[in-house]
Amino acid sequence: MRLVCLRVHPTFGLVHPTESFVSFTSIDGSKHEVWPESGEQFYEGNLLPNGEWIIIDKCLSLGLVNRFNVKEVFKCLIHWGTGTVNLELWSEDRPVSNQSPLRISHEYEVIEIPKL
Repeated sequence: MRLVCLRVHPTFGLVHPTESFVSFTSIDGSKHEVWPESGEQFYEGNLLPNGEWIIIDKCLSLGLVNRFNVKEVFKCLIHWGTGTVNLELWSEDRPVSNQSPLRISHEYEVIEIPKL
């Protein structure tokens, strides 16, 4: 039996890479700000973002919110590239069939951020 993992793997270009960060509150209630110098970070279990995370550009006062169904996401990955960031959603590894498909429901929204 083969195990399958669904991976949502978008790459976002950053207008101000040094003034941008990812912010979220984990399932356990802890708050996180993840900056480019932190490198690649995985989050799972109670540290998983609680249904949304946001890329914030402090210079533009804009944020890109990614909302998702936490029941469908097993782990999240933040990967910083050169002027880019990936916000990845991963499902659990499991067998898939017509009766038990893998799905990750998610959406994006651009919002205005009050001056920080």
